[in-house]
Amino acid sequence: MEPLIVRNSRWLFGLLGFFFLALALGSAALLLLDDSEARLMGLGGLVFFGGMVVFAAVQLFRRRPRMVLNDEGINDYNLKMGVIPWSEITQAYVLPLLWYKNVELKLRNPDVYRKKQPGYLQALASYNSAFGMSPFVLYMSNTNTKAQTVVDYINRQLLTQWPAPAPPPPPAAHPRPAGGEEGEY
Repeated sequence: MEPLIVRNSRWLFGLLGFFFLALALGSAALLLLDDSEARLMGLGGLVFFGGMVVFAAVQLFRRRPRMVLNDEGINDYNLKMGVIPWSEITQAYVLPLLWYKNVELKLRNPDVYRKKQPGYLQALASYNSAFGMSPFVLYMSNTNTKAQTVVDYINRQLLTQWPAPAPPPPPAAHPRPAGGEEGEY
């Protein structure tokens, strides 16, 4: 199956970059005032919003994909645990979280993969579990791909891995009791 590559949303990070650039320039204008408090506020705004411009620019020109789904499994670079093979995934569905829709994964051996994560992601996973979610959530915010597209891809892969069970055989006709005549037992 053709791989699904999820990348950051370029238009969103471009828009954020322009927005933070305008705020940084507004903060720089405060440096021209004679008031020392205004200058301090301008310097703080310039550092903060300038840093956000750099962050948005890095995300805008980032070449590495955020998530790759291929025949091997799922590699979400935000989860930092390598490829999750299809044999480990039992279920995937859309998880609406605030105004974003994300993808929640259910794994056969979740503890094995939680140990691969850094400590801060393990803590975040325990918060997810406290709210009744799986510790493995693929966050789709700020990406160029919808959560339903990812879930559909995962379900197609799972169907090739674990085909639907065969329907049960039809009930067999009960044979007549062995004997001579009707009603004889």
